[in-house]
Amino acid sequence: MRRLLFALIVPALLVAGCGAPASHGAASVADTGDHPGVTLAANDGPTLIVLSLDPGRPGDNMLSVDLRSANGDVVPGAVQVAVSIDGVPAPSLALPSGDRRRAVTIAHSGQAEITVKATDGLAASAHATFALALPIEPLPAATLTDIDAAMRGLHTMREEQTLTSGGPVLLFHFEYAAPDRVRYTMVKPGAAISETRLIGAERFDRDGAGPWTSSNMGFGSRVPASELARAATRIALIGRDHDGAEPLIEIAFVQPGGIHYRVWAGANDHLVRRYTMMANGHYMTGTYADFDVPLAIAAP
Repeated sequence: MRRLLFALIVPALLVAGCGAPASHGAASVADTGDHPGVTLAANDGPTLIVLSLDPGRPGDNMLSVDLRSANGDVVPGAVQVAVSIDGVPAPSLALPSGDRRRAVTIAHSGQAEITVKATDGLAASAHATFALALPIEPLPAATLTDIDAAMRGLHTMREEQTLTSGGPVLLFHFEYAAPDRVRYTMVKPGAAISETRLIGAERFDRDGAGPWTSSNMGFGSRVPASELARAATRIALIGRDHDGAEPLIEIAFVQPGGIHYRVWAGANDHLVRRYTMMANGHYMTGTYADFDVPLAIAAP
């Protein structure tokens, strides 16, 4: 079970040998000329709520909603969609089960909030609010390539991560030291804190204050190993923020298999500060910090 959990840890930084979570029947997305639109996802419990807006600018748009269960099945049921721009609400939309696509008119540019709520069916009352700046700004894949290069260029960093499929929430604390050392703890409700250290191909585990066990994984870790640009589509700038003096750009994009990212990265240094990653039954949030601080990760 411990090895399975580790294989599911797929933040913006991927440890060599781990793969992305499988997706079953995820909603398809398509680019629209020079304005590829935007697709955002969030979970409420086990339900994954996926919102697409094309082309994501003032004027005529196509809005669509997809609901998925944790195992990727389509969740039938009607939804209500409420849209506001700069706090001014527009008439809400009622989208029936089986036809959750509607043409909508966005009156003007501004800060948009779009709330999706299931009104009946198995996911009744599941809801999510998506905030984004309109019009979206399409971004080239080179933007993510630059972010990948900056993250891979780090020597050390720390990460905090939450992971759930809609039930218990796992909390991870990671430390990474290039090229092949990782230390992380996992907090699972009702269980002792577990710790794992990866030193090259060697793996060391213990539960609570118990004894260490060791094993050989047959491969070494590769950290940091950011792969955000990998086959990413619908790459859009949807907001701006800051981390101290560093301005941040908020980017949304989709990877194959229905993996939906939102990433907050430095506009100048290209380092990721926080992210969300949503796929069927795999709902993850995380933050990165302490870039290139001194870290010593040793075998126990």
